[in-house]
Amino acid sequence: MEHRVCIYTKEEELVERSRFRDLVQILNDIDGVQPHRSYWVPTHAILHLEGDVDRLNIVLTSSDKIAVSRTRRNEIEEWAKEKKLLIRALD
Repeated sequence: MEHRVCIYTKEEELVERSRFRDLVQILNDIDGVQPHRSYWVPTHAILHLEGDVDRLNIVLTSSDKIAVSRTRRNEIEEWAKEKKLLIRALD
């Protein structure tokens, strides 16, 4: 089975032939978070978090949103508090 990972930067989109978990280990020294098993986001790309009792999203500086998995919600909320990131309530 071939593993492919899409990488989005400010300048371009890349496709890397690698396992996602291997790339996450490489990124270990960069300040960021894994809100879902399919995503890793650097802190500088996060504008804020928003959510309610049922869901939580990371809002990126690009205005894109990434859903936080239920199993990682508490971890992400604690991480956001440490980073002093704003958590907004959904309207």
